[in-house]
Formats: sequence, C-alpha cells, structure tokens
Amino acid sequence: MQNFPVFIDHPKSTIKVENKSLIINQPDQPKQSIPFTLISQLVIWGKVNVYSDVWRHLAEHGIGAVIFPRRGKGKPAFLGAGLTNSTSIRMSQYQAFKDNTLREQYSLKLIYQKFQSQQETLINLNLPPLPEDFPETPMPLDKLLGTEGLLARHYFSRLEGHLDPKWEFHGRNRKPPKDPFNALISLSYTLLTSVMQQTIERTGLDVWLGIFHQPYPGRPSLAVDLIEPMRPKIDLWVIHLLESYFNEQDFTTSKVDGCRLTKEARKIFYQQWANLNENFNKKQTLHQACFNYVNDFLMFLRILQHTPNIYPDLSKNSPF
Repeated sequence: MQNFPVFIDHPKSTIKVENKSLIINQPDQPKQSIPFTLISQLVIWGKVNVYSDVWRHLAEHGIGAVIFPRRGKGKPAFLGAGLTNSTSIRMSQYQAFKDNTLREQYSLKLIYQKFQSQQETLINLNLPPLPEDFPETPMPLDKLLGTEGLLARHYFSRLEGHLDPKWEFHGRNRKPPKDPFNALISLSYTLLTSVMQQTIERTGLDVWLGIFHQPYPGRPSLAVDLIEPMRPKIDLWVIHLLESYFNEQDFTTSKVDGCRLTKEARKIFYQQWANLNENFNKKQTLHQACFNYVNDFLMFLRILQHTPNIYPDLSKNSPF
C-alpha cells in the first residue's frame, strides 16, 4: 500500500498520538486513527491544536509537515526530521557551497533540466517551444538567475496563450497570487518543496543550504533548488486540474489575501494531490521522483569526496 498525505483543514481540529497512530478529532466527524507507517506528509491549514509529541513521532518516522496560514498573508512553515549523523556528506555539501565553480556547474545542470522540462510541457500543450539557445558553459550565479528568469517569462507567456481567458492569467505572480493558475501552482510548489525536504533530510544533507539559491531564513534552499526541474510538470498538472475539476466559483479573491481556493474546492485539490503523489512521472511516485534528484546531487558530492580537484561536466543528461 502506498503512503498518502494527510490534510487537516478545520480550525477546531485536534491532533494527538495514540498507539503509534495519528489521531485526528474534528467537530461533528468521527475520530480518525491513521498509523504513522501509512503517512507520507502532514499538511495543516490555519490554526489547529497539535499535541507536542506529534512532532516527535513525525520526526521519528521521517514524515515532513507543512503548515499554511489560514489567510493569504504569511509564509508556510516547513518541518522535518532534522539532520542525521551523515557528517561526511554534509562536509562535502559545505565544500561545494564554498566553491563558486562547482556551484555554477551544478546550478547550470538544474536550470538546463528545468528548461528541458519546460519544453516538454509546451509540446504536450501543442504550444511553440522555447528557442534552443540554452547556454552551454557555466556562468556567475546572478547571471544564471537572470537567464532562468528570462526563460520563465517566455515560458509563462506561452502558457497564457493556452489557458482559458476566464482564468485571467497574465504571467507569474505570487505573495499573494492574483489568479487561479498562480494560486494553484504556488500551493503545489509549496507542497512539492515539503516532499523534497523530507526526501533530502532522510539522506543527511543540510536542506537549508542550497547550491543555486542563497541561504535565506526559513527557506529550505536545497529543496527549492532540486524541485526546479519538476516545476513544469506541476504546471502541466495544474492546467489539467483547471480544465477538468474547477470553475471560477471555486476561487475567492481579495486585495489582502489574493486568489484562493474555497474550502470545498480545497477538498478536490487534496484528493488530486494525493493521486499525483502515487503517480507523478512514468509510473513513479512523487517521493521516488524527488529521490532521483536528491540521489543525483549525492552522486555529485561523492565525486567531490574522491576527486576534489576535478569539476565534471554536469550540464547534460536530464532524467526527464
């Protein structure tokens, strides 16, 4: 049986632990008892009462959690099991972070993989692909960030031509998102980041120290790095959701909170996200897909451990 994410979306819910299971009490609903061995991720929306030992049991089972604010303001909180005792791997990670040449090379690989995935999404939607002039040589990270941003603008401009005008999508925006497509991809990226964080922490890597993105308080930068190639796949999935499951009445919009799913519509989203967890890419679960990227980064670090003065060409061979 596949593990599945658990969503808590009622402000008067209480979560505690009994007999190696997560116990969820919600008003006017039967008590739920879910063994920790069946949970892949815990997602909490708003103010929920959580007994303190819940976090310890989640950590013991390697289960990541993400907590969203009830309203549009505020950032989500990511909680994980913390660092393991894999000191040698983290030492190699810190060594790579201090070496700009290594960071530039691996970052180029990640953005190249994202570029390829963007092309596949555009092709799947019968949209014109991006120009095939992706840079072949590493560059300073700030310049690569600008290149990635330019590609993203062209990519989302093409998606705008595909989306129904009723969704009022006119390019990427967030904090808060202004339209349904941006609202759904922002929510999905956050959940994906939590799954990637959980996968990273199981290996002993420091999830807060990225290779492309700079460290920032409260941001699991390595998880944000490693989901880059996966974002276009999420975009395609969100477009499918909008075309198959939602209409304009499933969203609310305000100047303060931006665009958000209604409570009833969130239930549909949760179910579809659970389905995506089980079948993300070529019969892989979402966790397996995340592990592929984490394992690739681990291989890169292991190369450094044995050949610290050799900078391998890492800009080819995307797994997509």
